Amino acid sequence: MALSTNFFNEDTIHGKVKRFMYMRHLQAFVPITQQSRLRTLIYDAFAGPGRYGENWPDAIEELGSPLIALRVVIEDFIKRKRLEFSFNRLRNVNSDIGKYERYVQKVMKTFRKRSQKSIIMPDLETDVILNFSEADEDNYFELFLNVIHVFKFYGIAYKRSCDPCGVITVRSSDTAFPIGCNIALSEFKHTFLPDCGDKSRLMTFIDPFGFSDMPMSHVQNFFGQGKEVLITFMSSFLNRFKKLEKNKITVIELFGFDDEYSSSSSSSSLSSSSSSSGSYDSQYHKLLKDSKEMDGITRCTQFYENQLMRRANSDMVLTFEIRDSRNIRRFHLIFITNHQKGLETMKEAMNRGTQSPEGLSLSEYMILRKGIPLSLVNIQNNELVAETIFNEFKGKENVPISQIKHFILLDTPFVFRKKALTILQKEKNPRLIKVVNENNEHPRRRWSFPDGTEWLLTFRDRDENITATVSCLLLVSLLVCLTVLFSTR
Repeated sequence: MALSTNFFNEDTIHGKVKRFMYMRHLQAFVPITQQSRLRTLIYDAFAGPGRYGENWPDAIEELGSPLIALRVVIEDFIKRKRLEFSFNRLRNVNSDIGKYERYVQKVMKTFRKRSQKSIIMPDLETDVILNFSEADEDNYFELFLNVIHVFKFYGIAYKRSCDPCGVITVRSSDTAFPIGCNIALSEFKHTFLPDCGDKSRLMTFIDPFGFSDMPMSHVQNFFGQGKEVLITFMSSFLNRFKKLEKNKITVIELFGFDDEYSSSSSSSSLSSSSSSSGSYDSQYHKLLKDSKEMDGITRCTQFYENQLMRRANSDMVLTFEIRDSRNIRRFHLIFITNHQKGLETMKEAMNRGTQSPEGLSLSEYMILRKGIPLSLVNIQNNELVAETIFNEFKGKENVPISQIKHFILLDTPFVFRKKALTILQKEKNPRLIKVVNENNEHPRRRWSFPDGTEWLLTFRDRDENITATVSCLLLVSLLVCLTVLFSTR
């Protein structure tokens, strides 16, 4: 089967940027969940065929997002278990293509007869479950074939099966790789996953081609405890076309203006309802309203952020702005979680990045957080972080260290390092003047903040180092003035 669209025939640099960030997060998310003995769930809502064109690149980030996830998982098992497996794209994998094509055609024929609208991905008894949904039949087949190829390139034995809803499962039969892949012929808004449970963690990647087919009423199903979501928000594209009348319903559903207090909505109800139109119409027109204080792209992004936080009941949202070499904003990547560990993992993943992993150059793009470009290298000026902390908390007493960490992760481009607090303690005139626990006990070791304790920190109300410097300068200026005054006499 040929691809039904030219979109996947050639990769783009902005596509590489978001997949690079997705890959970096998965490279932290997968080992953390597995080492914590949690089931790792990954869901790619707009999967595509898994690669661009006919080439098989060696670099993971040059693949499509579903194969990035699969290879990250396999590589993690190889690294942690020290297995003798490697990716070898020279292995012969083409002998069974005809058999696979007949198999998928049979699956799709059965699925069409059932006309099933909503799909729930099957729950596998494996350590890692990758779930992919793809609405295009050609891409669906290509993705199934490419997943098979990846298993074969690594030399991993597998078995396949299919359920009546058109979900093909490719599962490793090698006990060293407890991995299962579910591939659904389905639109995102018609796809549901089983409940995570306390022993699972879910990472969802929502990367649409525009801004349709991702209503907030369905996106919110992927929020909650043990869940985190990375969304490609096409802010620039949305800002250009949001005022077109034909896009009104799509925009309203995207932001969830039609569905502020319930969990489901439909275009037909929007079109026919007149009693509730006033409420969502007012929100819609508020979004469209021009403002001197805020440009349209920023307004769209902040509106969407606010809606996400309300639906997720969480303020743990990281938004990354992607600009090209001409400083033009292309889109935003928005990450949302309900747990500070997820926030920390995403921030650390970005900090450990590099501008040229395995030959990939991101120099044509800038990734910004809170308006500040991220270097994407593992360096950080801890003196600057210390200044940032002091400026925020000066004069405050008994500030929980978790509050300081939360501030650094959410409201600055930095990652949290205790080194910044140590700097404030070791100064000649310390600006961090007291560290105690809830029993008013100091840490046993000086200048330390042992994990497992909610340390309470007290800061000076002003920077006495700067005050002393200013005082000295004033004194010198006064002496100079007096010298000049007496010399003229």
